[in-house]
Amino acid sequence: MKFDKLTRGVIGSSALFLAVSSNAAVVAFVDLQQTEAGDLLAAQAGADVHLATNAGDAFYAFTSGGLDFNVSAGGGGIIVGRGANNGRTNTLPSLSQPDLYADMWVGRNGNGTVILSIDGFLAGDEVSITLGHNESHIPNAGFDQGQTIAASLTSGGTLLGPVTVGDVTNINGTATAADSDLTPSVISFTSDGTTAEILLTANGSTFVPMNGFTVDVIPEPSSLALLALGSIGFLRRRR
Repeated sequence: MKFDKLTRGVIGSSALFLAVSSNAAVVAFVDLQQTEAGDLLAAQAGADVHLATNAGDAFYAFTSGGLDFNVSAGGGGIIVGRGANNGRTNTLPSLSQPDLYADMWVGRNGNGTVILSIDGFLAGDEVSITLGHNESHIPNAGFDQGQTIAASLTSGGTLLGPVTVGDVTNINGTATAADSDLTPSVISFTSDGTTAEILLTANGSTFVPMNGFTVDVIPEPSSLALLALGSIGFLRRRR
């Protein structure tokens, strides 16, 4: 899957005009990694890196692209960080985003769900969230080849079209693969301006691996019009 980076908020005027012209913009690009020294791998170029410990915690909160995120494990579980292990370098040169898929966070020890909460959308924003689910760590009893991850919107808006169910792959330092072998989960919705809550549910396992994600936003029409007028005013002042 292809990720681009464009920050929401105060950006260069030429980039702003480009965002208005193309409507949609990637406002957050997040690479989820393990924090322990020696296991921290290279960050994916252009991504904001956020870390989870190997011991894990019930939830992690962070900000990216002007949005506030909270990632928690359902059923009393924990979120843990996972990187390279047992001699696996987790270098994946055959992928266009090797550093994104080389490490991950995992929701575990709960009921096989992870809740992703996001604050900062405006009412009417059209939002699309894409999450990677490559299990780059050593496979163990918690993972299952053929496992899938289904995303559902529990609050904060109205679904736009069908949801893409993600496949959990096992591409690591001993395997090669192409981008076409990856199936991320994708969910799109129209925000109602309140906290968006996305529930990720594992099928075939109680583990929920997450390499990272992007958030794309098409602003609601009135905001888009204001952005366009601002860009036109900027161009006139430049004459």
